[in-house]
Amino acid sequence: LIALRKAVITIRAFLLKITSEPRIKKLEPVLLPELPLSRHD
Repeated sequence: LIALRKAVITIRAFLLKITSEPRIKKLEPVLLPELPLSRHD
């Protein structure tokens, strides 16, 4: 579980970094569904 949680945190940080770039903003609706799942962990 710890390894999974670390992976989730890494992925979340990666997604936040990506979605902070305006040119990739249009991908947010695709990426965002992953965030609620990680928050429930």
